[in-house]
Amino acid sequence: RRARTAQRGRVTKTLNEINAELAKEELNRQVVRVKFERLNEVIQELAEADQRVQDAMLDAEVPEEEMDAEMAAADDYKDQVRAMKHRVNDILDQHVDQEAEGHQPEAVTSSKQYRS
Repeated sequence: RRARTAQRGRVTKTLNEINAELAKEELNRQVVRVKFERLNEVIQELAEADQRVQDAMLDAEVPEEEMDAEMAAADDYKDQVRAMKHRVNDILDQHVDQEAEGHQPEAVTSSKQYRS
């Protein structure tokens, strides 16, 4: 469980870094993409750690309530990552649309409508 706790910390840190980048007036697409890629790697590692913990809990015949709580916590992290993926994709898609209209290529001016 300690290894998974560290993975969860990495997910939270990466989500915070992406949020900070998205909050900037001049958004750097490349930075967002790199952090987004790291988030995908970290969430995959977390999913593997979650599975190991759940398997160990099943082997130990942990009560169903504890298993439910464990899975609910894992789902919370997955939902946070899904929400960020949609947010990043929406912003990057909008940027592609802006490029097609002739706006600047590497920096996007963000507005408060993107902040959650």
